[in-house]
Amino acid sequence: MKVLTSIVGLAVAILLSSIIVTGCATNRINLANTDQIDVVKISSRSANITKLAVYSNDSGISVSGELRKRIPSRGRIYGHVDVDILSPDGTVLFTTTSNYRRQNRKSHSSNFTIGIPLVLEHGSAVHVTHHRAPLEWHKTIT
Repeated sequence: MKVLTSIVGLAVAILLSSIIVTGCATNRINLANTDQIDVVKISSRSANITKLAVYSNDSGISVSGELRKRIPSRGRIYGHVDVDILSPDGTVLFTTTSNYRRQNRKSHSSNFTIGIPLVLEHGSAVHVTHHRAPLEWHKTIT
């Protein structure tokens, strides 16, 4: 009887913890999938921007995504990512640049995450652009 009680108690604990974890994980809403903001992906000739997500958090927003080579092959994806935040009337509110990282040497993709200390208004736009040129070279031209 003691074994049955401990098994039932363990099952209830696992069930409650899975409900709590699932509930917390699903509270995050990807703003890119809503009509609250406009998200524009501008890929380069060498890589596509995929899995783009924009989440609201306590410190502003988080923009994350993945870069995949157009021709599937292993190795580094050269360049950097620019993120521009535009107000509903088209004024540029924030601009930032980020490098990205591969998960391992054999990976076919690279990931990026950029934190932006800004709260988006309804109708704002997020433009994410991949440039094949290295960040240092791009800065000297613009």
